[in-house]
Amino acid sequence: MPVKIKRPLTSLNWVTTEELAKRWHLRIDSVRLMIRDGRIPGKKIGKMWIIPADVQYPDRRKRGTAT
Repeated sequence: MPVKIKRPLTSLNWVTTEELAKRWHLRIDSVRLMIRDGRIPGKKIGKMWIIPADVQYPDRRKRGTAT
């Protein structure tokens, strides 16, 4: 099933997992895990994942826990 993308695909709107890993000083696998867990949005195009360029680092607290 094709991926429906709401925004146009330009290099200004999207980054790869590699680019985001460098920006956040993480391993590429950690970024992919965040996508898989739903902590950050991502779209898979072929074998490559892309992430909105304006994505914020997810909150480290687990969901459903009191602060």
